[in-house]
Amino acid sequence: MNATADSPSALFRARFAAFKAGDTDFIWRTYSRGNAFYREYPNPADFRADYGAMLVKGVAVEEILEAREPARFAAARALLPDPDEPAEARGLLVYALVYQVGWHKEYHHELGLFLRQAGHWGFHSSVSTPTRRYRPGTPLKPVVFGGLRFGGAA
Repeated sequence: MNATADSPSALFRARFAAFKAGDTDFIWRTYSRGNAFYREYPNPADFRADYGAMLVKGVAVEEILEAREPARFAAARALLPDPDEPAEARGLLVYALVYQVGWHKEYHHELGLFLRQAGHWGFHSSVSTPTRRYRPGTPLKPVVFGGLRFGGAA
């Protein structure tokens, strides 16, 4: 996979495909340099070994239920820590994912921060809501991040 994406949404979808395919090298390459995993695993081989073991244990991203940019960008941006690294641009994305952990499927919403550095978007950090058990076909319940409502009926 090519690590170049033209928007946070495009990078998010490419990372989702990489999670599904188990492409740990792509996942590692698309972290921003300030991401905790990138700092913890400066060597992609170490990340591959540890994250690959997690994939084998049945932890997987199964499905994207929703992905969109928040309408109130400035208010949503205040919910995440300010990165201490230079960036050409910042992007936010609210997304709902289905995770499978062993036999159990659950979904949760995340608010993700993406940074563009040296012309490339990278995933920096996120905050998430508590998980809920996932039943296919069940409508998403709205979630509130710091007073901002996402998902569900408006």
